[in-house]
Amino acid sequence: MPNNIVKSIHLKDFTVFQENDLSFAKSINVISGENGVGKTHLMKALYSVGSCLQKTEESTSKRLEEELATKFVNVFRPDQLGRLVKRKAGRHNANVQIQWYSESSLSLSFATSSSKKVNLELHKPQEKWPTMVFIPVKEMISATENFTGLYETYHIAFEETYYDLNKQLLLPLKRGPFEQNQKELLKILEKALSGKIVQENNKFYLKQTGIGKLEMGLLAEGYRKISTIVQLIANGTIQENTILFWDEPESNINPKMIPVLTKLFVQLAKLGVQLFISTHSYFLMQELGLFAEYENHDKLDIQFVSMFLEEDEVKIETADQLKDLQHNVIEEEFQRLYTHEQELFFND
Repeated sequence: MPNNIVKSIHLKDFTVFQENDLSFAKSINVISGENGVGKTHLMKALYSVGSCLQKTEESTSKRLEEELATKFVNVFRPDQLGRLVKRKAGRHNANVQIQWYSESSLSLSFATSSSKKVNLELHKPQEKWPTMVFIPVKEMISATENFTGLYETYHIAFEETYYDLNKQLLLPLKRGPFEQNQKELLKILEKALSGKIVQENNKFYLKQTGIGKLEMGLLAEGYRKISTIVQLIANGTIQENTILFWDEPESNINPKMIPVLTKLFVQLAKLGVQLFISTHSYFLMQELGLFAEYENHDKLDIQFVSMFLEEDEVKIETADQLKDLQHNVIEEEFQRLYTHEQELFFND
């Protein structure tokens, strides 16, 4: 794995977090928890910082402080930057500290009154920052032809993650042969789709033998999500030295496709991608848990993260094996439902 991927984060008085520290696995980070505990906020904070560093040459400049403030507002969509400070009486500062395996580190802070810039300290900046990709819950590939122009011209109520993803999807295809891991990955995904992705005039189609081209809008949303990954691999956006954030990949995907998603995550990790996956799916959690326990022959670095509320504070628990989590709301809900079914059956 590359050394310039994310190692840890410290959050203090940032959105729902009072004060939390979390270290990350180099390969796959599986994040679960009930609604409102900050799963997506955690990924958006990492993405916002990383995407600004990725495109900024003068990393310690005043311009970066302003770009970070703008990115946080565009990604989280508060009325102003200071609204991202945890809500409590009085004026406070939010603080976000990130470390990379390369020994680079960043600390940023802003107050409840902040609107235009963050206070920033950056140590040992990298020559090359990882490529950042964020896949939101709603698919984007069926709307690529017009979305960029609309977003750049009008104020439309979309988080900037959709705009960023749209631009990445429209990049031209990568030149030259694919690496072996990329070939294997594309083969798995194209088999799941029963076809190949083609692009014409900023619009995407699924081309199937004997059927021809199908517009993305005619495909089930689950297939559109798989198509998104295919295109990002084919145009070189997702490769070694990429950090991928995927918010609820199981959304609108039939449980029968979950094993395909698991294979996808494993192959991406083998390719050298660091993954952050937020999920509510019992099936996806169990598939990844079984892989980590019994099938991880390549010793990929995998971590399961449980986020939960305790006395109105967000707490975070981590484990290398899913079975070792003490707080697992998905498993707990499955057990509750099973118990409820047994009670109904025997009381009938």
